Amino acid sequence: MSIPVEYDEKKMEDIEIWLEGGKAHFGKFTSLRIDRKSLPPGHYAYDLRESDEGDLWFCQLKSFVLVNHAGTFVTASRIDGADAGIEVEDYTFM
Repeated sequence: MSIPVEYDEKKMEDIEIWLEGGKAHFGKFTSLRIDRKSLPPGHYAYDLRESDEGDLWFCQLKSFVLVNHAGTFVTASRIDGADAGIEVEDYTFM
């Protein structure tokens, strides 16, 4: 497991993610693990898991991912259901 890094918005990419049920969330993405303690107030971090198929697609958003960690998604809104994991239907980098 990689060592978490400090949150730095300037080093992250804009991304929009559509989760199971078609709900869209806009935020920032990095392939690194973000130290949750370094987030500014009102920001929430979630891990993205890549699929087991080796295709490098994001398949799940979860509060914490240990295996197949693809990156960290930071948003200004809380995402209900992230503790159990939510299927990623689609995403686009902006």
